[in-house]
This record gives sequence, structure tokens and C-alpha cells, in this order.
Amino acid sequence: IPDDHIFIVGAGRLAIEKRWGWIADALPRIQKSGLKATAIVFGEGSERPVIEHRIREHGLESEFKLPGHRSDIDKILGAADIIALPSSNEGVSNVMLEAMGRGTTVVATDSGGAREKFTDGENILLADKNDFDGFADRLLRAASSAELRRKIGTNGFEFVQCNFTWLKMTYTLEELLIQIAGSK
Repeated sequence: IPDDHIFIVGAGRLAIEKRWGWIADALPRIQKSGLKATAIVFGEGSERPVIEHRIREHGLESEFKLPGHRSDIDKILGAADIIALPSSNEGVSNVMLEAMGRGTTVVATDSGGAREKFTDGENILLADKNDFDGFADRLLRAASSAELRRKIGTNGFEFVQCNFTWLKMTYTLEELLIQIAGSK
């Protein structure tokens, strides 16, 4: 990825509900603003031909790649400028937490529990789940401002470190199990 490009990464199944085509549809907006960006979505699935068509439709063959599945995606998340997750149906994804745990800015839709856990503009950039324009605008905002990416990335990292460590999750699960056992 050239140093002067914003590096946008997505990872997950290439399935209809993941809406990876939204990234292809948003990339021309970023380019129109004068920025250079490269998008890579890792994964395999039945929607590959549809996404490839959208990439060709926008003339993004050199800026948007679908390299397939990788088992070392955690290493790539920290190298990205932005992790993009435009899903229509998703909980708080592992990719989201792993990216935030590396201090990488996440732009996502609130398709599951994300709005319950995170704050738009504070530790994530979060659009309504059916709002493509909101998603594309947040992606453009993140691409346009290294300062915003630093703020969101730092706040996301701190939030994950306080709330999603193995130790914290173990204590939370333990408390839940005690409550359940005590109610029987």
C-alpha cells in the first residue's frame, strides 16, 4: 500500500449481509475529495462475484482487492488506517474488537450491539444500519482526518482495554453464571 494512501480493511465472509459492496460504493467519494485510498476485504463467500462486479463498475480494480481468506488477519488489522464493517446483521464482531484493541479506527453500522457498547464519534464511527450515506460520510470523515483517526483509535483502544480483556470478560461471565445459579 503506498504511503500516501488511506488503507481501509474489511474482514469476514463475503456474504450478502456483510455488504462489502458499500466500501466499493464509498471509495469514489473518498477519491472525489482528493484523497487516495486502497481497500482490501479478506474472506471468501458466495458474494465474491457481486463485489467484484461493483469494483469493476466503479473502476476500482487497482484500489480494491479481495485476496481471499487469511488466518493471520490480526496482524493486518493494526496496519490499517480504518477498519470498515458495513454489515446489515452483526453483533459486536471479533474483528471490531481486535481492531479497536490495536488502536485502529473502526467505521461500522449499528447492526447489532455496537450502539449499546460504543459511542459514535468517541470510540467508533457508527452509522445507522441501513444508512449507506451515513456510513460513506463517516468513512470519508475518517479518511480525511489523521487527527480524528488518532482520537477514535486511542479511545477505542482504551475502551476495549477496560471492557473486553480476557480477565474482564471472565469476571463478567462468572457474575452472570452466579446470578443464573442463584435464581434456580
